[in-house]
Amino acid sequence: MAHHIGKAGDDGNATDMVLGLRYVDRFERRGGAWLIAKRVCAFDWVYRVPFSWGDRSWFADDFTVSARDRTDITYRGV
Repeated sequence: MAHHIGKAGDDGNATDMVLGLRYVDRFERRGGAWLIAKRVCAFDWVYRVPFSWGDRSWFADDFTVSARDRTDITYRGV
């Protein structure tokens, strides 16, 4: 499952494109290690839903929630 959050359009609304997909891999043994020789991405389904970065109400208080600015955990560290 993958989520692709788009920028807000002219109407100010953003969407989340939700995809169901699978990787179909063919492995080969090379130099004693199994590696992916070929990968195909098979898409199963897709839909779009409204999305808002501001609505964090579904997260519990002890969740670390991402941010799209310098308050994000990647800037603060662990």
